[in-house]
Amino acid sequence: PETSISLAPLPASVKNLRGANYDPFHTTAYINQDKANLPTAIGLDLLVYRNYFSVVRTVYSNFYGVDIIPFVAAAQLDVYLGVFMTRQNWYQGQVQSAITGVKSYGSRIRAVLVGNENAYMGSEQFSAGEILAQVVDVKNQILKATGTSVVIGTVQTAAAWLSSSHGREMQQLAAGCDIIGVSYRPFLDGPYDPKNPMSGLDGIWSNLRSNYPPQKLRLVDIGFPSSPVKSDYNSVATPAMELAFYAALVKWNSVNSALSESFWTSFYDNAALYRTSGFFNEQRQPKFANFPPRLDD
Repeated sequence: PETSISLAPLPASVKNLRGANYDPFHTTAYINQDKANLPTAIGLDLLVYRNYFSVVRTVYSNFYGVDIIPFVAAAQLDVYLGVFMTRQNWYQGQVQSAITGVKSYGSRIRAVLVGNENAYMGSEQFSAGEILAQVVDVKNQILKATGTSVVIGTVQTAAAWLSSSHGREMQQLAAGCDIIGVSYRPFLDGPYDPKNPMSGLDGIWSNLRSNYPPQKLRLVDIGFPSSPVKSDYNSVATPAMELAFYAALVKWNSVNSALSESFWTSFYDNAALYRTSGFFNEQRQPKFANFPPRLDD
């Protein structure tokens, strides 16, 4: 018989449930394509992570063929599981890992998110229609293989969801999703005012709520770097600004998105990818004292 993974309401005591994005790209094992030691590295990463958050988001369902779900489950985390879209042959491995994950650890999967920031952008240039076709196909494959109807969606940039050039197509994509995943990076996506850190997000979120069903919206990728990365807006970035932005975001989230999960852009830094928005560095050491707060604080 068919079962369903539903978007259950959060406990009344939880007003600001937050998570972060995770991948092992910062680890020596991943950088060296050391598949033998990659599982250990992922396991250690998530053992640190679970002290701070109870839910995690991934863009990929496996890394070099190593499924992420068993490690998420071992760390007693729930997950918004990504299925990375590509026109290359390894895409079906992403789908299969999601199927295997639902079959073995379905209670840990809050949603499956197909595609990430790939609507009309990136090297492969997927249309909204192509993404929708895969959203439907992945949901159907999982249902056929497991008997479970998963919560399904996709993650695209705020700019893509609000595109005037592809508005009709993006609306159709959203209609086929249970979750409309949104990524927004104020450092890169517009002028940033440190005196009013939420001004950009306020405008974006208001427009999104006007154009899409608010109950579907999830802010799944947002952050601020602790050191400058290339930006068209020449924004300044410092550790103090990362802390200030996070504090402002927590307050914003409690008002605007308190009853749904939202995710910081990255738990770990990755210098090779110019990623400096993490809470921890590549060696799993905290960048800041007492930040973010531990779950047991």
